[in-house]
Amino acid sequence: MISNDHQNRSLWVVLGAFLAAAAFVGCGQSEPGGPSTTLSITRDFGTAAVGRQRIVPVTSGLTAMRQLQRTAKVDATYGGRFVNSIDGVKGGGGRDWLFYVDGVESEIAANDWRLNGGETVQWDFHAWQEVKTGGAIVGAFPQPLKARGVKLNCVPASGVPCDTVTGALRAEQINTDASGAEPVTVHVGTWSEINGNEGVPDLTELAADNGAFASFSRDGKQLTIVDDRGGEAQTLENSAGLIAANREGDRIVWLVTGVDEQGVLNAASSLNTAALTNRFALAVTLQGPLSLPRPSRTDGQNGEDATP
Repeated sequence: MISNDHQNRSLWVVLGAFLAAAAFVGCGQSEPGGPSTTLSITRDFGTAAVGRQRIVPVTSGLTAMRQLQRTAKVDATYGGRFVNSIDGVKGGGGRDWLFYVDGVESEIAANDWRLNGGETVQWDFHAWQEVKTGGAIVGAFPQPLKARGVKLNCVPASGVPCDTVTGALRAEQINTDASGAEPVTVHVGTWSEINGNEGVPDLTELAADNGAFASFSRDGKQLTIVDDRGGEAQTLENSAGLIAANREGDRIVWLVTGVDEQGVLNAASSLNTAALTNRFALAVTLQGPLSLPRPSRTDGQNGEDATP
């Protein structure tokens, strides 16, 4: 027979454990089934994954830095504001770890960026001096299009490429007629048709500098793509398409374009997570998609150059 004193002590132990667990939840644990975030760690402009994609629950005070530290071995300096290495891959020589939230390059430190749930965060290790990203990438599709909604601008206003893009966006339950603050503008059409439209970046500028890692010829009939060192990798002509993103201030623009109508259709048909996840930009040909910028080398585990 169990004594009353023993029963009382057992009850206090159980109660103490319950209160401790409750306090633990209050200090950063998430409720089962609560909001979560997605974390990808990649290198070489998203062309190689460092481990698998992670789903990280939202906890009180979760920042992009804490999210990363939960799933990877991180070496950071300046009070956690700058990441030196992730899982042994170290920065240096103009190659560092940069992060993107919902496809937008961060302008604040990771330990200052608070996550609320639903965000897609990507850390990527790459050279940042030789090519420019334009402040936005396509690898978080369907974010930020789903979060902000879309203002769709098709030229011409109807046709198979436009219908294909509309269908792809609606399949992700994205509002294609958003009227709220700063929706993402998605321009669809050949480069000759959308060049010069409001908010469209000038992709006749050098491909290493315009943020899309690709440039069109003045007549719009050729698409030149670059490698991760900023060198010309290939010139594409018939049926070549491009999906790229750009940010200017709070304005985000996506381009679904090409050298001709078939090129636009090829790009429109690649507006999905299978083709875009972790990518910075995407060129599309009849032979298949090409992640941009093109890799020019295979790097050692610590970021040193290896044999190309």
